[in-house]
Amino acid sequence: MSSFRPFRWTYPQKTGSGFTIIPNRTMINNDIEQYFQQLASRLKSFDIIINHNLPFLLHGHSKEWIHKVHKLQLHVIHRYINSIEWFLKTITDSSNGSLNGRQKRDIQLELNAMINDLTQILEVLQTKARFINDLVAQNFGYYNASQYNFSVTDDIQILKRMLIRDPNIDRILCSNDLLNSNNPSQLKILLHELVEERKTNPNLRLVYADFSTSPFKLHDFIVLPFVPSSSSTNDDIMNVLLIGESGVGKSTFINGLANYFTFETIERAQANKSIVLISDEDSPNSCKSYVFNFGAQDRRRLRIIDTPDLGNTRDMQYILEYIYDLTHLNAICVLLKPNMTRMTDLVSTCLNQFFELLGSKFSRNVIFCFTNARPTLYTPGESAPLLKDIPFNKENTFCFDNESFRYLVALQNKIQFTAEQKREYETSWSKSVQESQRFLTYIRTQLSSYPLDDNLQSISHASMKINRMIRPMLEAIRNLLRNRILLTIDTSIKLIKLCPRAIQRQRAFCTSCERDAFHLGHFWILPDDAHAFRNQCLTCSCTPNQHISIDYILGYDTISASPNDQIPKIDNLLQELCSISIQFAGFLRKRTDDQFLLGLKQLIAEEQQICSVHHESNHYNLELVRELQILLMSYDEQMTKLQSTEQNRDLQFIYDQIQTVEQISIIQEQLAVIHQHACEEFEIQTNSIRRNVFSSSELK
Repeated sequence: MSSFRPFRWTYPQKTGSGFTIIPNRTMINNDIEQYFQQLASRLKSFDIIINHNLPFLLHGHSKEWIHKVHKLQLHVIHRYINSIEWFLKTITDSSNGSLNGRQKRDIQLELNAMINDLTQILEVLQTKARFINDLVAQNFGYYNASQYNFSVTDDIQILKRMLIRDPNIDRILCSNDLLNSNNPSQLKILLHELVEERKTNPNLRLVYADFSTSPFKLHDFIVLPFVPSSSSTNDDIMNVLLIGESGVGKSTFINGLANYFTFETIERAQANKSIVLISDEDSPNSCKSYVFNFGAQDRRRLRIIDTPDLGNTRDMQYILEYIYDLTHLNAICVLLKPNMTRMTDLVSTCLNQFFELLGSKFSRNVIFCFTNARPTLYTPGESAPLLKDIPFNKENTFCFDNESFRYLVALQNKIQFTAEQKREYETSWSKSVQESQRFLTYIRTQLSSYPLDDNLQSISHASMKINRMIRPMLEAIRNLLRNRILLTIDTSIKLIKLCPRAIQRQRAFCTSCERDAFHLGHFWILPDDAHAFRNQCLTCSCTPNQHISIDYILGYDTISASPNDQIPKIDNLLQELCSISIQFAGFLRKRTDDQFLLGLKQLIAEEQQICSVHHESNHYNLELVRELQILLMSYDEQMTKLQSTEQNRDLQFIYDQIQTVEQISIIQEQLAVIHQHACEEFEIQTNSIRRNVFSSSELK
């Protein structure tokens, strides 16, 4: 019978600290001896990783991880030793030195599972350690955000106060393991950009803040001080806004353009499946963009932004909101029919609003496209200059014939045409292909990209941004009050988290239709029962003025939260949001009804509706009603005081407040899905005529 002895790992670095027990001579059960020898080898490799490799790669960071994995290692070793002792005792006690097969298998399965778990943990930790080692090699500092006691209700402002020592020299990249794993290319780009920035400013202090184990949940990379970034530069994509009245043929124009870019001749188009991006019935209620890619040889892309038909104030609002989300604009394309002797009031008003936003200089970036131009021999016909100071000449006017695209669709539906008709449509197609090439060349070479940044600050722009924030701010206030009520009762209770979801079509709440509340944690909540809406409701028979337009839907979840200072943080955030709401309402009051006041009253009405239905278990909602009513009284008092003082904040102050709100995480998440709703986009790959479009010497 063999005996066992303690054995200390030894290797050149002499930093091992793991102990185990291995056989020192042949056992009766050779398979058991071999099994424990194999485990001993793996445990030795673990010891080298934990006590040498990881500390070397981590450069003194994350000692708590080393401590935790070391405890797990000792637990595995103790179980390993106990298993050996059990085998020895069982073999000794057995009359024939045999083992119970089932017990042997169970112990081996347990040990194997523990070893595999430790292996997986070490693999993850080694990956992180190598990442930290690479950061150190690039002279990045490393912060473990869990050491800063951030909570789930914190925002970017709190992160900035806690992490940044000097905003002039600090650049802090905030991320976590999940973001890094899902977006390795974006991470690489951000790290590279920071290193490049330091080359121009050697005093910069670069830091990576790791939020992998922090209660504060990151939904995207953040660089502090907060600097919005874009994945595409102004030179990468050409943004063209397409406007026109109902019936001018915008949908057919976009479908035709996709085919003209792809097929040089109608024969090629007929031999392939035509591209139909928009059906005749699909008239957009919000902006949609169509991005044309011209192959790997050219990085520039063309984004045609289809807009609602001009006709009412709300449609113009959609267009302006979309423009505010762009980084730049290359052109406004006015779609017309030939022989227009004067500009219609709708188009004229629309262009004037654009110039009010962009400045009169942007008139140079207006172009005109005429549809159905075959009867006028592919010219604008008798069309006159449309607005004073807008160039109207051969260079910025383009004539297409939508009938050639309709002819293609008709052919593919087996409709017969005479030989003369075929010749006319083939000529029409060829002319439209030439115009599409000239259209693209003109935008690319003659029009400068017009940046849409803070230099465009205006009252209308600020009003638009504030109006977009009203619902996110009110919903944030209501949910903060919910969580404050919960924490007042029990600090270990689960909190409620808002989970906004984007919508792709126009939706609205009906204030008359009943909604059935659902129970989450201790609160009853009315779901976002969104109705399809297109000038009138497509879900119910209630009138349009009984509906409230929405840009996103709210879902809800429960999350754990334990920091003791949760209530003070919620109170501070509530106070900040309420104070800014007063400033925003005061800024808007001369231009519109008080939407903050109306929204606050709507929240109270919803909670009162819940309380009227759920009599027996609604004391949490009753408390929420009381808190909202107190807030309403305070709001009225503050607004009265603001109006009596006739205090007017300057525009820059309002923009500073807007930026503050945009960086609050609970608001930021809602604004992000609103942006998704506003930016429905389709990509089209066009390769066939790329050489013809871009080989012209004037493009070089």
